[in-house]
Amino acid sequence: MKIKQTVQKKARGEMIPLIDSMFLILVFFVYAMLSMVVHKGISVNLPEAATSVVSKEEYIAVSITMDGQKVFNKSDFSLKE
Repeated sequence: MKIKQTVQKKARGEMIPLIDSMFLILVFFVYAMLSMVVHKGISVNLPEAATSVVSKEEYIAVSITMDGQKVFNKSDFSLKE
């Protein structure tokens, strides 16, 4: 009678469960650190708006290029001394 020999496979370390475990531990520590922070503050009574008009402000841009050219709102200008 012949006895069958079984070939044992090499053990493998799976990466996906290890990554999942590390993220779980990371989330636990972040949550634990955030819960230990003491939030200090004062209560403030903020005013309420009567209207909801959006104020649109115009902005100006003044630039000087590397060659010394002066630009005001995307148009060239010169300073007279």
